[in-house]
Amino acid sequence: MKNWHIWPFFFEEAVMKEQTDVSIAKVLIVSDFSDVLNSLLKSQVKQLLPETAVLDVVSSEKARFFPEKINFCISADASYYHFTGQTIHVPIILTEEARKNIVKSYQAGEKKA
Repeated sequence: MKNWHIWPFFFEEAVMKEQTDVSIAKVLIVSDFSDVLNSLLKSQVKQLLPETAVLDVVSSEKARFFPEKINFCISADASYYHFTGQTIHVPIILTEEARKNIVKSYQAGEKKA
């Protein structure tokens, strides 16, 4: 009975961890460009949306079979639409307009959730 005051701390920590895990938006990047350009796009997205989890950068063929549900798909292929989440089309090197579009779409998605 002496340690009863420790239990609420662990409970609070578990609740906070669960809420944090749920609230992180998952992003998939779809691009058929070279690894160097894909890495650049991934870096740009991570800098633009640091509070998201960029799961992977995959080709449009592999993205069709991506097993995990995502919130956003950022695609450098204008004809690709992901089956889960919102697809945002961008050039491989983000322009200022593309950056604004990503942030605007992300913020709109956050307000819905």
